[in-house]
Amino acid sequence: MSSLTALLRLLLHPYSIFHMRPIALLTFGFFALPIAARAQTAPHFYLGAGASLHTDRVFLPYSTNSVGPALTLGWQLSPRWAIQTGASFGRGSSKGSFNQDSASVTLGVYNSALRRDVLVVPLLTRFTVTAPTSRLHVDVLAGASWAHTIDKRSGEYVNATQPTLNQAGSYTAVENTVNLVLGPALRYTVGTRVDLTANSLLNMDFFNHYHYNLGNRIFLTTQLGVQYSFGR
Repeated sequence: MSSLTALLRLLLHPYSIFHMRPIALLTFGFFALPIAARAQTAPHFYLGAGASLHTDRVFLPYSTNSVGPALTLGWQLSPRWAIQTGASFGRGSSKGSFNQDSASVTLGVYNSALRRDVLVVPLLTRFTVTAPTSRLHVDVLAGASWAHTIDKRSGEYVNATQPTLNQAGSYTAVENTVNLVLGPALRYTVGTRVDLTANSLLNMDFFNHYHYNLGNRIFLTTQLGVQYSFGR
C-alpha cells in the first residue's frame, strides 16, 4: 500500500490511530514524513509589488530615466526553479536648450522637452543559485519582455531680435519592441511568506532594425519591492 493511500485511510478514520501498535505508528510516521516534506515544497504562487526605474540607452550619455510602480506574479515550480511575469510602468521627462550665437551675440534660443511613458511586460525564468533554505537568495532571471514606449516631444525657437521668426512644434512617437532579458536578482526572507526583492535586468532588442546602434537598443529595468508567497 502506498504511503499516500495509508495517509488517506488515516484521515478517513481518524480514531483508528489510537488502536495502532507502536510498530505500526513508527511505520506510518516513516512514510508520512516524506509526504509532509514534499507538501512544504509544493509549487505555489507568489505576488510582488514595488517601484521600478527604467533607464534607456544605458551605455550612452543621453539616457532618460522613468520611474513608476511594478507588479510581479510568479509560480514556484521547485526550490530552485520558478517562472514569473508582471508589469512595470515608468514616466520620465527631460528638458534642454542651446543658444544660436554669432560673434558673441545671442541670435536665438532653442528649447526642447521630452515626456516618456514606458510599459514593460516580462516573461522570465528564475533560477536560485544559493541554497533554497538560506534567508538570502541569489537568483538569475532570463527570458523575454515586451516594451511599449510613448514619447511626447515639443520644441520652440525664440529669436532674440525678430519675433516673427519664432517657431514651435510637437509630435508623439509610439514604439513597441520585443527584447531578450538577462540579469541578477536578490531576495531576502523576513517572514514565513514575505521576501524583500531587488533585481536589475538588461533588456536588449535584437529584432528592431530601426536603431542601427546597439546602444540604442538596450535599456535597464531596476526594481525594488516586497513579495508574498501563497501556500508556502
